[in-house]
Amino acid sequence: MRSIVGALSLPALIALCAALSALTFAGLSLGFSTAPGWRSLRWYALAAVLSAMFTAGDAITTLAVPGHWYAWFARFNMFLAGLHGACWFFFDAAQRGRKLARWERAVVGVALVAALANLIPGLTVTDRIVAREVSWLALTYRDVIPTPLGGAIPTYYVLALAVLGVRTLRDPGPGGRAQGAALLFLAATALHDTVVFSFALAAPYLLSLGFLAVIVGVGVSVVARFVQNARALETALRALRDTREALVRQERLAALGEMSAMVAHEVRNPLAVMFNVLATVRRGPLDEQQSMLLKIIDEEARRLQRLVTDLLDFSRPGALRRSRVEVLALVATAVDAARAGVADLSPMPALTQTVPPDLAWEHVDAELCRRALINLIDNALRAPRCRAVRVSATDDGDALTLRVSDDGEGIDEALREKVFAPFYSSRPAGTGLGLAIVRNVALAHEGSVTYSETEGGGATFTLRIPRAPAPEG
Repeated sequence: MRSIVGALSLPALIALCAALSALTFAGLSLGFSTAPGWRSLRWYALAAVLSAMFTAGDAITTLAVPGHWYAWFARFNMFLAGLHGACWFFFDAAQRGRKLARWERAVVGVALVAALANLIPGLTVTDRIVAREVSWLALTYRDVIPTPLGGAIPTYYVLALAVLGVRTLRDPGPGGRAQGAALLFLAATALHDTVVFSFALAAPYLLSLGFLAVIVGVGVSVVARFVQNARALETALRALRDTREALVRQERLAALGEMSAMVAHEVRNPLAVMFNVLATVRRGPLDEQQSMLLKIIDEEARRLQRLVTDLLDFSRPGALRRSRVEVLALVATAVDAARAGVADLSPMPALTQTVPPDLAWEHVDAELCRRALINLIDNALRAPRCRAVRVSATDDGDALTLRVSDDGEGIDEALREKVFAPFYSSRPAGTGLGLAIVRNVALAHEGSVTYSETEGGGATFTLRIPRAPAPEG
């Protein structure tokens, strides 16, 4: 292997490396072309294979091989160059999702005829071989003298690539700028080699580098676009999955709401009968044990009544009854109702409220917001080790923010995702619907409810009601 590599000149090594690189990109592009919408890469893969064959054959010009090899490889490489140029026209059209224009078909047709002409011995090259020294690189090129037709064909190839490159830069399609710049660089290296050959200049040929640049440049652009599309697809799939999960969750909640309403209505009437019977029984003479049993029945019936109320609240809200709301009055009534609901608490946590006196909000359902606030305040007052509850309301410009904070134990991190789920409760006597109702109210107003830790310890729930546009009509 060392003797073979040692016999190769620097241009030959560069040409072989360019050929291997082109084959690598050809394999990658063929793999990508199986993806939907990427079939155009098959033209790029064909161009890369032709580029690899051309650059591998170009290595012959600086090697000591039999004389007739030079003429054969010169003709074959000019044949490959014509096919290579035609591939770029087809690739550009496929990238844009169209067929070749009439002028493009004419250009490609002439290029293919010229390419085939190179296969006819003596038509494009002679048998004369001249040596050209590049002393500063210790190189000797062996060039085949072309016929007049053979000299015109490379010029045509260069012009065709230059036209395509300029057009692609002026009207870039997907990855068009990289493709246009690479084609112009390839045309420039071909022009350089033509000038070097015509004037026998002491400079190396650069066409192999041009072929390498166009394949690598466009290939890197294609890979970048493929990765970008894959990431965009992954993002779209994630969004679709989230949307699907949200729809499934909505459907389940809707079904749960319907079932809750049905159960609540079925239980409410028997409950009313129970309270009437309890009231009647209490009028008669009762001993101590009977009074205690009636008290237990009454407590459990009231607990069942709270569950029925929560079930009905959860199965709504239905259509919003929007109106202008004085926030101070809204908070005050919610605080009073929440206090009344926990009158049995001992000790009763201190409850403070901070609401601007002139704060009002348009187009909200006052009753639903009041229910949501009552549930948040009730939840805070019943928090373990709670000593103080703070209720505040602020106008944040685009939303009304209602915040309820307590200084209790807070919520374990592992349970925070569950607190808004229906029927989840950390309290034995809780219905597990309070925060689920709050979330339903928030969603009905296209708002949100979030949990955060209170500074110094405890739980803070923030209900945001966005500013709604005035109803039409």
